[in-house]
Amino acid sequence: MAQPDATLMVIWEDWIETEADGVGYQQFAKLYRSWLNKQKLTLRKIHRAGVNTFVDYAGATIPIYLEDGTIRDASVFVGVLGASNYTFGYLCWGQSIPDFIDANNRMLQFFGGVTEFIVPDNLKSAVIVAGLKRLKLNQNYREWAVHNGTIVLPARVEKPKDKASAEVGVQIAQRHIVFRMRQQRWHSLEEANAALRVFLDKLNSRPFAKMPGTRRERYESIDKPALKELPTTVFEPSEIVIRKKVGDEYHVEYGGNFYSVPYALAHTFVDLRVTRSTIEILQHHRRIHSHQRSYGTRDRITAREHLPDAHRHYLDGEPSALLDWAALTGPSTQAVVSSWLTRGSQFHTGLVMARGLRSEADAYDSKRIESACKLALEIRSTTLSGIRTILLTEADLRPRALAAPSNTIHHDNIRGPGYYDSTPEPSL
Repeated sequence: MAQPDATLMVIWEDWIETEADGVGYQQFAKLYRSWLNKQKLTLRKIHRAGVNTFVDYAGATIPIYLEDGTIRDASVFVGVLGASNYTFGYLCWGQSIPDFIDANNRMLQFFGGVTEFIVPDNLKSAVIVAGLKRLKLNQNYREWAVHNGTIVLPARVEKPKDKASAEVGVQIAQRHIVFRMRQQRWHSLEEANAALRVFLDKLNSRPFAKMPGTRRERYESIDKPALKELPTTVFEPSEIVIRKKVGDEYHVEYGGNFYSVPYALAHTFVDLRVTRSTIEILQHHRRIHSHQRSYGTRDRITAREHLPDAHRHYLDGEPSALLDWAALTGPSTQAVVSSWLTRGSQFHTGLVMARGLRSEADAYDSKRIESACKLALEIRSTTLSGIRTILLTEADLRPRALAAPSNTIHHDNIRGPGYYDSTPEPSL
């Protein structure tokens, strides 16, 4: 029957020619159907609570109609708990590693715990090489699994029963959620995800067709008690940058900003492990330092302990001199300079800006600098480039509307409003 164009009648006719005492066609067909039914018997896989989570992406996407007139398609990530079929869904802009890790993080938060195994269909975001003899996971996904105390166990290639729960979960999500969402227009990813959560709630509260209860009820009674606790921190995907040259000033550049390393490492090469919030500096696979990541322009993030003694002593004295100059210039100048020099890890950037402002004293008298700083505080634009623009355009000399009397007390120990302007200096 596996041969093309074969029919049961043709096979019986060929067979009866060689078997004179063979049974008639009706009996032959009955025996064949009995044999065929035995071949179709399968063992229904029973999923134990807290063991498997199946993850996949739906085939269909959701169009998002953005304000600028463009249309972007959002991918639908789906996660299903094996025992209860409790379902999670999330829309993201794509299936990149950061998107995939973010969706997995949100899934674990939604479930309130983690199962022993995560079973992805062989997604490129999760699996680099899939096979019985060789399996290679994406490094970020492997680290994500270790961080969360679980094991990634991809569905075996050409073993559809391994991923049946995920495929059924995706199919159900696609029928009950994706189809309905595609009938409406969504104008942002946030708006679409808010609607998706409502549809998910309905799906998980919907009674099963062939067994009692709902997904939510089975989750609460079966899966949830068996889940392992999540770690206190959320895993962040990282990018590894190999062999970055450290400059003369013992800083290494990434994303247009500069991060310090111990001065003894000047002129050497280091590696970077970059996440959305941190820049880790590595050498010979050993962590040297971790900086908070800056999204400014040409910021210099300097750890005090990385400075050589001579530089540290010099910098310890220079801020005092700059603050003294600012105090002599006026209270507004003092407030601005003080805010620049109290930025913690961005102290070096603030120091450069303070030097730049003092250099303007060569072109403008102290009254103009004080006047420009006062206006900068009023309009909350206390960057060096902003103050230079005020001086250049003489905006501080133009008449301004009288403000209501202020009850602010002026004192050397009270910081001006510029202190709260934490926007890094974009350009000098």
